[in-house]
Formats: sequence, C-alpha cells, structure tokens
Amino acid sequence: MNAFRWPQRGAKAGSRSAVMFPNRSRSLGSVRARVTFWGYASTVELTFQLDTRRLQSMAGVHLLDDASFLQAFDANRELIEGAASQAYARHRVTFCRLDSADFPM
Repeated sequence: MNAFRWPQRGAKAGSRSAVMFPNRSRSLGSVRARVTFWGYASTVELTFQLDTRRLQSMAGVHLLDDASFLQAFDANRELIEGAASQAYARHRVTFCRLDSADFPM
C-alpha cells in the first residue's frame, strides 16, 4: 500500500524533477546585485539566483534598498519558485541563475 503524500510547494504531481522550497530564506548579494535562494530535488540542495534588475521589472516600481528588493521577492515568490522549478527540469544543474527567458511574458 502506498502512503499518501501532500504535494510539496513547487512540485508537480508525478514529476521526477520536482523541486521543493521548504526553506523560505533568501539573501541579497549587494556586490553582485542578485537574490539567492535554495530549493531541494529529493536530497540534493539547489541554489538559484535572480538578478535584481529582473526583480525590479517584476515589481513595476523603483526599488531603493535591500529590504524593498527582498519584499519584492517575497511578493513574487510563487512565480519565482515556479520559474526555478522549470529551469531545474530543463537543465538539471545544482546552480541556476534565472534570467528573463525563465519567466513567461
């Protein structure tokens, strides 16, 4: 008998490349102007980065400080995590820098 499992955030049912995002932490690297966040595919930790210019365009307003970039990330987390899951499914690498091509228009 198979045990029932609730779908994980960011996971597609039946997907072998499902990425989960149980860790809500993210950090802003001011020098490289990227937000870094982490996900997991099974037991493998995955690192993703999102350029702050892309985050700025997602927010639709001018972001002035670190806190506003992280707030914009949180407000768009579902879209960002979905793009990260799809990027992982395409490339199967443990580090992925997301760019405009990873997001639907």
